[in-house]
Amino acid sequence: MKHAVIIAIIMIQTLAAVSVAAPAAALDFPHLERLESGVVVRVFPPELILETMTARDAAGRLVFYPDGGGSYILIEDMDDPAIVNKGGGAFFPMRETPVLEALAAIDVDGRMLELEIDVYLLPLPRRYMLTSSASGRRIFLSPGTYPCGEEVTAWTATHEFGHCFQNRYMPLSDLDSWETYLRLRGIFGDPDFTESGAHRNRPSEIFAEDFRALFGGAAACYSGTIENPALVMPDEVPGLREFFVGLLPEVLVAAAASGPARIVSALNYPNPFNPVTTITARLGGDALGRPLDVRIYAADGTLVRTLFAGAAAGPEFSVAWDGRRDGGTEAVSGVYFYRIRSGGDSFTGKMLMLR
Repeated sequence: MKHAVIIAIIMIQTLAAVSVAAPAAALDFPHLERLESGVVVRVFPPELILETMTARDAAGRLVFYPDGGGSYILIEDMDDPAIVNKGGGAFFPMRETPVLEALAAIDVDGRMLELEIDVYLLPLPRRYMLTSSASGRRIFLSPGTYPCGEEVTAWTATHEFGHCFQNRYMPLSDLDSWETYLRLRGIFGDPDFTESGAHRNRPSEIFAEDFRALFGGAAACYSGTIENPALVMPDEVPGLREFFVGLLPEVLVAAAASGPARIVSALNYPNPFNPVTTITARLGGDALGRPLDVRIYAADGTLVRTLFAGAAAGPEFSVAWDGRRDGGTEAVSGVYFYRIRSGGDSFTGKMLMLR
C-alpha cells in the first residue's frame, strides 16, 4: 500500500509540471509531455507497469496488458532459457530521461508532427519478443541484461519512433508511396527485401532506420551506420530526405515552414476520448492578441459547440471540450471535427468520442 501511495504522489507531481492539459483519469499516467515537434508522448515507467498493468494468469505467469489492447507474457527469471546473455545478472529497464531527450531531438526539417505515442519502459522482457518494438502508436522498449547507455537508448527509441511515423504517415496499405520509396532505395521488386524476410531486409525496418539516420539527434546517430550495411546510407540517396518530408500533411508543412502563419499546429488529446478532450494549438507571433475561435462540428458539418471566441494570450493555447453541445446536452459517440480559426488561417482536426 505504501508503494502505491508513493507512486501516486510521483505521478501527481509529474503531471503538474507538463504543459498539456489532461483529464482526471490521466493520474494513471506518470508522464505526459508535448515536444517542440508537436508530438505528444505518454511514458509508462517500469514501476507503474508492474503496479497497474500486469496480472497473473491461470498458469501463474506474469502478463502485461498495455493500453490499446493485447497482452504479453513477461519473463521474470534470469535463468530462463530464453535469456541467453545473463549479463549483469538482472534486468535493467531503459531510463525515461534519455528516451525523452532522444524523441525531443528528432527534427524532420523543422516540420510539425501530428503524432500521439505511448512509450512503455518495460521492467521485464516479453516472451517471444525479447527486443524493443513498435506497434501502431505504441513503443515497447525492452530492458537489457546490462544498464543501457544513452546512445543505445537514443538509437533504439528513435528507430522505434520511425515505425510510429511510418504507421501514421505511410501505412503498408499506401502501395503507391511504398513503391516510390522502394524505387528510391533501389530494392523495388527484389525478392530478398520483403516483410517476411530477414529482419534487416524488411522494408518497414529499412524505413525506420532511414528515418533514424536522417532525422535523429546526434546520440541516435552515434554509430554513423544503419542496420543493413549492404544498403547505401540514406543521406546518399537522391530525393530520399525530400520523400520523407513530403509524407507530412500539406497543412502542417505549410504552417511550420511559413513564418507569419498564425496557427502553426494543433491536436487534441486524448483521442479517442470519453467524454473530455483538450484541444491545444501552437500559434505564430501574428496570432497573438488577435481574434481566435474554436468550434466543434459533427461529421455532417453541423455546428455542435463554439468552445472559444476571444484572443490568445500566448503562443500555446488550450481549451477543453466536455462532450456537450452549445445547449448543454450530451453529444453522442462518433466522429467530430474541431476547427481553429484566426484571421485567414484555419486548422481542422478529426477526433473520436467513445462514451
